Amino acid sequence: MAETCSMPNPVRMNGEHDAMSYHPDRYVCHSCKEPVKGKACRTHDGCICHETCYARYCASKCHVCNIPITDERVKYIKVADKTFHTQCYVCHSCKEPLQGKGCQVYEGKLYDTKCFAAVCASRCDKCHRAIKGNNVEFVKVGNKSFHTRCYTCYICHQNLQGVQHFTAENNMRVCVPCLTS
Repeated sequence: MAETCSMPNPVRMNGEHDAMSYHPDRYVCHSCKEPVKGKACRTHDGCICHETCYARYCASKCHVCNIPITDERVKYIKVADKTFHTQCYVCHSCKEPLQGKGCQVYEGKLYDTKCFAAVCASRCDKCHRAIKGNNVEFVKVGNKSFHTRCYTCYICHQNLQGVQHFTAENNMRVCVPCLTS
């Protein structure tokens, strides 16, 4: 059932609000409470807003550029609870489009899987290469990470996982057998 104004001489508004009759003084923007008569407006969640209020308070904003997505004709992508202009949904590093690709978020920026591994992945403290791959095994000691093949004794090159060893001040790791021989 259409809402109607109980005051005398209600005005029928044009456009999408045709079915509703309001008194001009009561037809106000939901956000700023100013009259909408003679101004561009739109509905949002059943409420009427000025175009400017809609853009400021109601429209989805692009997660990258923070510009409101207000035009229904503008192409955008929604990923989880975030919205992106299609031109903003690109890898932060190589600027290639991410649509249809896997991506990672690191420090609030989007990366394709290749750039994420090259730019953001942990680096082995010994060989300095990225520690990358799904379910890859690595050793973490304090704030340092190592490929399992790189976590070895400085003298005999035996893997030190599960082996009693010491670390010298210069970060050289030496197993107990090498220390005692």
